[in-house]
Amino acid sequence: MRRRLWLWLAAAAVVVAGTAGLIALATAGGTILRVEEGRRIIVEGPITGAATERFQRFVEANPGLLEVVLGDNSGTGDVTWLVQMGDVIRREGLMVRATGTLDNDAILLFLAGTVRGLDGGRLVLTGDAAARRAGLPVDSRPVAATLRTQYVERMLGSPDFAAYMAETRATADRVEIGAAEIARFGLATAP
Repeated sequence: MRRRLWLWLAAAAVVVAGTAGLIALATAGGTILRVEEGRRIIVEGPITGAATERFQRFVEANPGLLEVVLGDNSGTGDVTWLVQMGDVIRREGLMVRATGTLDNDAILLFLAGTVRGLDGGRLVLTGDAAARRAGLPVDSRPVAATLRTQYVERMLGSPDFAAYMAETRATADRVEIGAAEIARFGLATAP
């Protein structure tokens, strides 16, 4: 009887440890979402597949949200996820403020805001090869280029910024988008 109890306890410990390990693995490097003061949602980290659904649930559970604050975001391994989240932001009429570094496709999330401001935030384009070397997520599928172009045109009224992104990422290792480009493409709408 005692031996059975010990075996059962050992098996339970293995199951608990395994479950904890899977949870840690599943959430490692994922998108961090949190609501502050009931009016703003903070988004940090790479955009993952589960982020869009979680983001939608946060929006539904907090009807007083006015703003999305983007901390450090390294982009995504699948532009589809980011486009879906951006469509939610635009549909809900949320403002977007960048306080951290938005790298590559994370910039697309910034474009979703009905009002967009850089509050100490930086917009950075990292070439695909340099991004891979740095361990940043990259979606270099041909369909991703099409999705970026369509999305940018929906958000800004012109696909020009998508072409600029593609050209810059193909020819440079790392470029911070300056004030001239921000004004030229209408990326920020508020100071």
